[in-house]
Amino acid sequence: PKLKIVVEIKKQLDVENGEIWIVFPESKQINRFFRPSANANTLMFTERCDQYCIMCSQPPKNKDYPFWDLFHQAILSLPQNSFLGISGGEPLLEKALLFDLLEKCIASRPDIQFHILTNGQHFKREDVEALKSINPNILWGIPLYSSEPSIHDKVVGKEGAFEILLDNILNLYLSGGKIELRTVLLQQNVAYLSHTANFIADKLPWISFWALMQLEPIGF
Repeated sequence: PKLKIVVEIKKQLDVENGEIWIVFPESKQINRFFRPSANANTLMFTERCDQYCIMCSQPPKNKDYPFWDLFHQAILSLPQNSFLGISGGEPLLEKALLFDLLEKCIASRPDIQFHILTNGQHFKREDVEALKSINPNILWGIPLYSSEPSIHDKVVGKEGAFEILLDNILNLYLSGGKIELRTVLLQQNVAYLSHTANFIADKLPWISFWALMQLEPIGF
């Protein structure tokens, strides 16, 4: 009986009432999109990244999950006042598609808030106007590993990343963006922590949060 099958599935997967799934019958896969009791529900549509952080907990892969229409439907099905994370990979590698998704979702569901993790390398001056319409619903989580450019660049594996980051953070500021700076403590940067604190207080006093973070037990 169908009821028995559902009960057995719930036992095996610990399914809750109110979960949102995206089902792919052809590949026989299920994307568990939203779980009410989870302390973090996160959407990932790419595992690609243009940085290669030495301690990355989600090492880059050449894999995409471009199910934009399904993501749109799933987001609109979220409970009132939901909070959804977006991560990767680097989600702004598909910036136009991401902005379009956010604009449509926020226009229909202004009660939903997003926390988007990004390396901060892709906010251009021409994005300022588009960002103004979506920024009230977004907290951008952006890594800053040191106020010393060479150390930050070494940690992320990209020469010149520090200077690009500062330019792009300015673009976020001009668009009214809320930023959570994220610093993972490493042997490479911990001796400069007080310098980084002074740099943030002096140059970026308008950020919303500064998160000091430990290493993840997975990835690198």
